[in-house]
Amino acid sequence: ESLKNILSEHEAANPPSKNKTLFTVNHPFWYHYDIDPMFLAENPEVRFFEIANAISPPTFGMVEGAWSPDRFWDIALAHRAARGAPLLYAVATDDTHDYSRLYREFEGVKNPIRKCHVRVRAKELSVDALVDAMNAGDFYASNGLEFDDIRFDRSSATLHVDVKPQSGKRIVIRFYGTKKGFDAAIGAGRQYRL
Repeated sequence: ESLKNILSEHEAANPPSKNKTLFTVNHPFWYHYDIDPMFLAENPEVRFFEIANAISPPTFGMVEGAWSPDRFWDIALAHRAARGAPLLYAVATDDTHDYSRLYREFEGVKNPIRKCHVRVRAKELSVDALVDAMNAGDFYASNGLEFDDIRFDRSSATLHVDVKPQSGKRIVIRFYGTKKGFDAAIGAGRQYRL
């Protein structure tokens, strides 16, 4: 019920005629685990959630028994697809609330600026163009990896990924997915182990 209240407050403060905005569920992997994958599956009006954040779990570790971020997202996506709900997109942020600490340390770790970010392919550098591109899914979230290009050809159902080389790093891309007719039970136990 609190999500509905927050969404209605967001929509009242940001009518479409006023500004284009994004509504994001942040910190789903925080220590308190306020939400689970089914929360996002059952609330299709939420289109974005934070999969990575430079100063919170899994960066600083996760509670034993938590869902891994990829498993969490896959469960939510599979259940949304089965219901005909719109896609759920993942975003990443540096979560810096105070840029005056740009060169100071946070909990013994150098300031995490730029460790988690979103790359958007937009027509121009404006709020409207960025929001439109993100709503269309023309972006990716990253905690460091950069792509030169990502293209999907609908006619051939082919995904083409060009990764920007990084010296001294081996890059492995894994694709996760759930087939139609999957077992919808997610179980009481959680999947992630430290």
